[in-house]
Amino acid sequence: MVIFGGAAVWMHNMEIQAYNEELSRPFGDEDSAAAAAAQPYANAKWGSAGLAGLIYSHQVTKVIKWNKLHKADVAKFVSDWH
Repeated sequence: MVIFGGAAVWMHNMEIQAYNEELSRPFGDEDSAAAAAAQPYANAKWGSAGLAGLIYSHQVTKVIKWNKLHKADVAKFVSDWH
């Protein structure tokens, strides 16, 4: 998860850099050239962030499941012990 989160931050920085580099070129305009130069990085940023979120959600779901199983095991242990 950390790898994909870090990749999203890195792609965000690359997106800003590509956008600003295109604006600094002669005839670079905000509407088409800069946005087009930054678009691949924006797509990669959201893809990486989405993948990190998916992994995080999966981990949270696993922890909730394990918690329910642990509660059931403890309840069984206590009922068997008495």
